[in-house]
Amino acid sequence: MTNIDSIDGVDGAALPTAVVTKRRGVLQSRVWILTGFALLLAIWLAWSSMPKPGTRISIHFPDGHGLRAGDPVRYRGIDVGTVRGIQLGRGDGVDVSVTIDQSAKSLLSNGANFWIVRPKLALSGVSGLETAVGPKYIAVEPDSLTLESAPREFSGLAEAPQQVGERRGTEIVFQADEQFGVNAGSAVTYRGFEVGKILDVRLSDDSRFVNFRAIIRHPHQRLVTSESRFWANSGIDVDFSLREGLSLDTDSLETIARGGVSFLTVDTAGEKLTAGQVFPLYRKPKDQWLEKANKIRLPTVDLKGAVTLVIKTSRFGLLGNREVTRLASAVPVQTESGQRALIVPTNLLMEFNANKLSAKSVTIDGLEKDSFDQWLFEAFVDMASAGGGKSGTLPVIVLPIDAAIDLPWQKLTAAGIENQPLIAVRHPVGASDGTFVHLPIDWDQLVIQRDGIWKVPEFEGDEDLWNGSPILSVDSGEVVGVMVSDNSWMTIVPLARLRQSVR
Repeated sequence: MTNIDSIDGVDGAALPTAVVTKRRGVLQSRVWILTGFALLLAIWLAWSSMPKPGTRISIHFPDGHGLRAGDPVRYRGIDVGTVRGIQLGRGDGVDVSVTIDQSAKSLLSNGANFWIVRPKLALSGVSGLETAVGPKYIAVEPDSLTLESAPREFSGLAEAPQQVGERRGTEIVFQADEQFGVNAGSAVTYRGFEVGKILDVRLSDDSRFVNFRAIIRHPHQRLVTSESRFWANSGIDVDFSLREGLSLDTDSLETIARGGVSFLTVDTAGEKLTAGQVFPLYRKPKDQWLEKANKIRLPTVDLKGAVTLVIKTSRFGLLGNREVTRLASAVPVQTESGQRALIVPTNLLMEFNANKLSAKSVTIDGLEKDSFDQWLFEAFVDMASAGGGKSGTLPVIVLPIDAAIDLPWQKLTAAGIENQPLIAVRHPVGASDGTFVHLPIDWDQLVIQRDGIWKVPEFEGDEDLWNGSPILSVDSGEVVGVMVSDNSWMTIVPLARLRQSVR
């Protein structure tokens, strides 16, 4: 037997030893794992970049106006859909099948308007001129107030709807013995300034009168009261005298061709305008109307309803504790039963948490009553310790007040804020009574949320200063909501949501 340790004179201990390992499978390689991940990522990117199927709807129009399959649907000049097909309706008109892009699905609501844009020449101007040489298209205007799910069938309009500013107003009716040359589209003017428009003209049901349906745009509804006088305006005024000769005063070409209506308010004792109110329309004005109108000044919005809370807190800094003053507004309200309360933002309670109290005092600016100040401070502490005191999910608290103090108490109103010009109001610290700062709120920019609170995406004021400020309706002058700085957004809580919170 040969000794392996001495083969051919070579020491066996110095020979290398082979190590046998099991080879990994193809799927166990890290390279293939990375390749598989990259493949899945590529598939996901390709799928996400594919156009999503749109929403198919049907629109019934009185007339097709040369609309064809493939023509676009546009919103504010941007294509948001495509016409898929056109066919005669079961009755009159045509049914148009449309696909709305997935990204524009939010435009579909129960109140959405559709109309076919086509060239139109009128005394008021030219519209739809781009469709004279290009394709027709369907324009859409959504309804921001509708929160219900989108329907699949719509009734299209024969003409373009009124502008947004025109729809936000109050409709009234004029009644006259004759038409007086006034037509649909004629302007309604106040001292020569256009504040409304005639919507349609038709005979009354008994054919005794001519009825003119008109709209007075906001915020000009306050100019019209039960003491307003309306007359037809032909646009041409001819005057002849032996001393001055013949004088001819003409208005705009549109007024001459289509007529118009002018009005003045002759007394401050009139009642506020209501929708559908009927006014007589006179052939011409009376001299005494102008004399009376020049002697009165129509009331403006009474800025009211704001009190300022002055909250003193203690903050720890590099140099030790320092006192910091925080300001916030509040709305004093009173119910029909006589119960009084302060509506304040919930975010103020963080200063009064009993476990980590940073507030030292809270007072109402301009109110000198130490006992009430102490009671108000303790009420905040109790409310914070009780868990927030929210009225449901609303970002405000309702703090009942039993003390007999003099504050600008406001009624809890059931009126909503939809379609109204709004202003926020606050009372500067140290200012005299009746001194307020106001900030207009553009209703078109408000966004309603599911909980009934209105978000203000583009708020231009100081959020801390306007936190808790009352919101007034320019039309009625009533406090209709509370401004709250909540989660980096300024929001408006309607008072109508709080009527059940204070008994």
